[in-house]
Amino acid sequence: MGPGKCLLSLFIPWHYDWLLIWIYLIFAIYFWVQCFIIGLHEVVNVKSVYDMTGDYDYDLIFVATFSMAVCLTITAVYLIFYPISKEFSKVMENLNYQGYIVLVFGCMYTFLGTEDAASGNYGYYMFFNTIVFIAVLVLAQYSIPRWISLIIVCTYVFLMFMLDLGLWATKRDHKVFYIPFVFELLLFSIGIVVLFFRVPERFFKNSTYPEYYLSSHVIFALFFVSFLFEL
Repeated sequence: MGPGKCLLSLFIPWHYDWLLIWIYLIFAIYFWVQCFIIGLHEVVNVKSVYDMTGDYDYDLIFVATFSMAVCLTITAVYLIFYPISKEFSKVMENLNYQGYIVLVFGCMYTFLGTEDAASGNYGYYMFFNTIVFIAVLVLAQYSIPRWISLIIVCTYVFLMFMLDLGLWATKRDHKVFYIPFVFELLLFSIGIVVLFFRVPERFFKNSTYPEYYLSSHVIFALFFVSFLFEL
């Protein structure tokens, strides 16, 4: 399939990826708009949207928002153009995986810059975040099993959260950040379970419309963007 036909699929609703593409595309546009608003915080009054105290806080929230926009954009582009060829699909699939890496480490950068700012050594943790990010991206360029980099990412994120809980987080942080975060994570895990076990497909076998508009990928995408939106 050529690039033109791939773009045309955006306007043809009777195929498997149509709703999925638009979910990612709409939220990608939303986060790009938020990036633009945050970038203009010195020119435009955005305190009604982002109640930040200084430029540093805006820089941190920009990194997280930018990583979300990049991740969703790459996923949308991948879903649109992967039918071009098998070789191109493999390239885009790997790029899509790297987009999720950007998302994780962008959000971790913001997390470390806000939650651990009270620590005198938080700059070292920010630097370490960048080093691990680069290392994982480099691993993604080679034919190395993806589970290796996934273990590295998950271990790193877990250790950083444990360090924060053990060294820097206050009771207020528990109420304001961790309790809502755990609740959102539990909701997101529902989407992961639905995707992993392909729940709708088990109940709607040989049904065209549920397969198009109520697939496990669509349900996961809704939980995923909702999770990002609440962050």
